[in-house]
Amino acid sequence: MQITKFRDVLGGVSHRMGLDPDNLLDVEKASLAEFIQSRVRQGWEYYPWPEVMKVEQRQYRPDYAGGTTYSNAASDVDSSQVYWPQENKYYQALKSTSGNAPTDASGTVNAQWDDLGATYAADDYAAATDYAVGDTVFYPTDREYYTMHTNAGAGTVPTNASYWGKLTPFVKFIKYEQTGETKLGEIFSITGKNPEANRAPTSLSYSLIDDGILPEFDAGSKVWLKFRPRTPSFTSTLYNNTTANYYVGDIVYDDGSSAGAQNTGECYECIVAHTNSPARTPDNTTYWRKQEIPKVISEFVKQAAYASALLQDGQHEKGPLLEEMALNLLYAELDKVQNQQQQYRTIFTQPLAVRVS
Repeated sequence: MQITKFRDVLGGVSHRMGLDPDNLLDVEKASLAEFIQSRVRQGWEYYPWPEVMKVEQRQYRPDYAGGTTYSNAASDVDSSQVYWPQENKYYQALKSTSGNAPTDASGTVNAQWDDLGATYAADDYAAATDYAVGDTVFYPTDREYYTMHTNAGAGTVPTNASYWGKLTPFVKFIKYEQTGETKLGEIFSITGKNPEANRAPTSLSYSLIDDGILPEFDAGSKVWLKFRPRTPSFTSTLYNNTTANYYVGDIVYDDGSSAGAQNTGECYECIVAHTNSPARTPDNTTYWRKQEIPKVISEFVKQAAYASALLQDGQHEKGPLLEEMALNLLYAELDKVQNQQQQYRTIFTQPLAVRVS
């Protein structure tokens, strides 16, 4: 993606206002950064710009990790359910476990785990039966299914977590934020195959739920998403290596004027919390992610942010005219995509039902 530096956008707005970008007051920088943030979001979400869109394969749960402790009672599904590449399947922990893979080399499920399924079937629990590890029962008392993970004598009820693990129905959803993956913004399609490598990949229906994206029930173990990432974030708050702690989600600006700055002229988001001992400068991609302004919307952002500044200043005659000029810049970029390069996107809409009384 071709980008325009945040510093250049900030400078472009400043020059339009007749200000020297190298001598802005802190309050002026803060206001302009806020205007830029708002206008980047507007331009970013105006159209599925080809250079912004991403296509990525996603799975419903993280890969099993040998160093992670999993638990049957975990409130977060990522702490109790895993994807196991060896079998291309999903499993759930029956008890607290670490370092025990879901299956052995031959594919036999280990005692600490069981298959993860949308539904389960088993005979009712019988108190007189001496169950073995791996046996699954239906417990009529709470109408739940359980699998034994540790041998116990007959009469040990399934709700005894020292010997049994409760089975959870598998809801195949994709979190909006998955560790190590691009944060999801708007979803444009879900397919079973890579749409960039297959002429006619099968489209899958999906629903947006509170926890994430829910593909249709028959979707495979992995799916491909075409989506727009979340709008990047910008600020005038300077990076400083004397700051004791930076936390995930913190945004900083590196303009080269503060201690330890690299003078990149860009904003960065903290992606791994850290202290300043030692300092991790914004160019360290392990701890920071650069926030990029696509070139395709940069001129719109400069002009529109200028319009916002004028409107805030009470210039209600000049502001709307500049707003219109800014939108024309956006339309011109859209024309380049659609008309000049023949990159049309068809959008299907469902007509609203109108009730006549």
